[in-house]
Amino acid sequence: MIKPTFIGLTMTGLLSLASMHGQSPLTISEIMYNPAEPSEAEGKDGFDDADEFEFIELMNVSDQVVNLDTLAFTKGIDYTFSSEFILKPDERCVLVRNRGGFQKRYGNVARVAGNYDGSLKNGGEKVTLSDADKEVLATVSYKDDHPWPQGADGAGFSIVQKAPKANNALNLAKSWQASNAIGGSPGKGDQISEGGIVINEILAHTDLPNVDAIELYNPTDKDIDVGGWFLTDDFDEPKKYPIVSGSKVPAGGYLVVKGDNDDLPDNNTDLPADRYARAFSLSSHGEEVHLFAANAKGTLTGYSHGFSFKATQNGVSVGRHVNSANKEQFPMQRSMTLGQANAGPAVPEVVISEIHYHPFAENDEEEEFVEIWNRGKRSIPLYDPKMPANTWQLSGAKLFNFPSNQTLKTNEVALVTRTDPATFRRRNKIPESVKIFGPLDGALSNKGERLTLLRPDTPDVTSEETVVPMLRVDSVHYNDKDPWPEDADGIGASLERLPEADYSDDPKSWKSSSKDKGTPGAAPKSSTASPAH
Repeated sequence: MIKPTFIGLTMTGLLSLASMHGQSPLTISEIMYNPAEPSEAEGKDGFDDADEFEFIELMNVSDQVVNLDTLAFTKGIDYTFSSEFILKPDERCVLVRNRGGFQKRYGNVARVAGNYDGSLKNGGEKVTLSDADKEVLATVSYKDDHPWPQGADGAGFSIVQKAPKANNALNLAKSWQASNAIGGSPGKGDQISEGGIVINEILAHTDLPNVDAIELYNPTDKDIDVGGWFLTDDFDEPKKYPIVSGSKVPAGGYLVVKGDNDDLPDNNTDLPADRYARAFSLSSHGEEVHLFAANAKGTLTGYSHGFSFKATQNGVSVGRHVNSANKEQFPMQRSMTLGQANAGPAVPEVVISEIHYHPFAENDEEEEFVEIWNRGKRSIPLYDPKMPANTWQLSGAKLFNFPSNQTLKTNEVALVTRTDPATFRRRNKIPESVKIFGPLDGALSNKGERLTLLRPDTPDVTSEETVVPMLRVDSVHYNDKDPWPEDADGIGASLERLPEADYSDDPKSWKSSSKDKGTPGAAPKSSTASPAH
């Protein structure tokens, strides 16, 4: 039970925490962690740093008056309430980074409790309110990536609790939304915003008769009018292309917005309003794409959805996929399915098959390795046969370039090691027949990181430069936390890919090795996969 901090129920009507039966009467109801850049007027008044407009809002969600005296934010920011600071039922107050900057931007719209020390991290962090006995009253670990509201990550919106009096689990992204308006709603609260539409599939590398396209999907049970919403390839410039009036995405259905008019008789002449190439184009070398909701006046309403993508192969789309850990991802698809359900992640022939990222012995990084495996039915060159100098790569904390003229036969594995390959071979008694490359420039992260196997595409040559697009072959963002196997996190085991798994970027595709130090150089034994070519 939470220990009493507030003055007990007396003639003044103040509430004791003890009377709440362990339930805090306070909640963190809004966080402005990445404010919009200062306006010209704000800059002239000396407020030239966006962080000066940060704030955190607290709300009394009880039906009693409460006293915040001696309560303190102990993580994220530093601030201690004093002088019997009182909040009435449903009343809100804000703590600010800079009172002058807050008042310049917002005026007197909210009750300001004081200035806090520190700054809210734009990449996300844990913010905690505690009482004098260190009992936690409210805490949230917000993040800046999906499924947390993307509009709050630099577009000028705050994150707002959808239903603060419902005692939501604050660490769940679904409890939060972007504020209805840029700048947030300090002291006021917000209406639950309409959204739900997601960018579901994109095609960014095409030859006729295909044209670039963006597919929207409506996972809700109601039709949604997206006329006047915006598509863009730059998060910092959201209003590049307004979707034409009257455009609707039916419940459970799709809307495909094409980029160019190459499928029309008058090629590239006076692009019609329903083609987004009037405003931007998607690069086959990779970039970003975003959807922003707006009202009838063209004002952004806070909801957004989007992602960044790498170089894509001609005619191959990138599509939305949610893995077993409920992580939204955008891998290349098995086939293009614009206007219908996604086909699912492509099944590569060569995959990342084993990762030894956290050896048992402290600081023994020399035992780290990444194994790749050709699970297909043909030999795969680890280079571009037309331009052998362009080789495959393994990206992570550091980029590793495979040597030239190397090929993986069917069911063959190869290792990329942290230490000198000859030393690793000798220590682990790896047969000479097993290819070992290295050393890696830098250690694998013990906390998890993304590893991606890349292959070179045909170079794009212009009068100004030659670009070699690197296409994603296989990718996994391993982690040291549940549901990833804990035995691989410093206990001695490696991460081993399940032979039958078709998709790497999912914890259910991996297990911990049964042997200490893993099984480097041994191909998975029970493969029944038939990868697509």
